[in-house]
Amino acid sequence: MSSGKLVTQECWEYVQRYLDSCIADATDSVKIGGKWYGTCRIGDNSYSSTWLTTNLDLLIEGITYGLSSSSSIAYAGYRDLDSETYGWNGKKFGLMYNKVSVALLEQYKEQLFPGWHVPTATEFSELITFINGLYNSATEVSANVRSISDWDLTSVALGKDSFRLNFKPCGYYLNNVLIGADDTCMLQTTTSSAALKLTGSVFEQAILDNEALCPIRLIKDS
Repeated sequence: MSSGKLVTQECWEYVQRYLDSCIADATDSVKIGGKWYGTCRIGDNSYSSTWLTTNLDLLIEGITYGLSSSSSIAYAGYRDLDSETYGWNGKKFGLMYNKVSVALLEQYKEQLFPGWHVPTATEFSELITFINGLYNSATEVSANVRSISDWDLTSVALGKDSFRLNFKPCGYYLNNVLIGADDTCMLQTTTSSAALKLTGSVFEQAILDNEALCPIRLIKDS
């Protein structure tokens, strides 16, 4: 029975990666740094925004590859420095960036990803407020924004990815320690000490040390 579950999980992950590989054929996609990213529009008459459906996977000159915590040197690296598992051809957690890297990417955004930018804390807050207003409980909100795979949670509903945001449990690095691995999604903002946080029961803006590293999800310019 256990081997059957393993095969089922492996097959499901294969299907997910295959679907991800097809986004270049979709009309709602954008090419950044030679890689295709899907996009999704969220909202109604009162709120509207467009996001990438995967985390940014872009290393540029000026950013040092690694997962060191620093408030003065730009760092970015794959989780566990494992590009095969967490990079473009794997689970697509993307690179994890510190605030110095975020600032560098924003400085050259017109050349790197024209029409897109790293979100501010306010932009994440507006997204959170909109989605929270659609459901009756925090766990229901969480289930609808979490990706359908990769999470290691108990006693909560499986992820539904209802908005195609595909938020994955990347965790974050601080002082060379990976925190929240497989049960927490943290995403960078341009705002000091601020990030988006998603767990099995929380979808909120959170405090994040400026030296910490976590992925970036771009939002389209309004």
